[in-house]
Amino acid sequence: MSKSILIIDTPKECWDCPLHMESWDVDFEEIMICNAEKLESHYGEIPNYCPLKPMPQKKNFIDEFMKVDRGPYGFLSEEDFYELSDSLSKQIRGYNFCIDEILDGQE
Repeated sequence: MSKSILIIDTPKECWDCPLHMESWDVDFEEIMICNAEKLESHYGEIPNYCPLKPMPQKKNFIDEFMKVDRGPYGFLSEEDFYELSDSLSKQIRGYNFCIDEILDGQE
């Protein structure tokens, strides 16, 4: 099955979420995407069962490079450094490009 992404501003709490719709009509049950029984206990926060997932942040080359395992001596050879730098740079550019495409300029 294919997947879709819905981009919305993350609400501060369940009651402000556009995906939470309530019906006070007796003929209808409460309609919502998240778990209705648990809703009241999470007033003022977003519970961990919320189906909304935050957009990942863009990656920074320096931060990602600092996470790299440099081996038992704590440094890379010059050849390994350039190879890793090139590879990591391409990965980060691709990752950030995907985020830009998803957001389509809507930060």
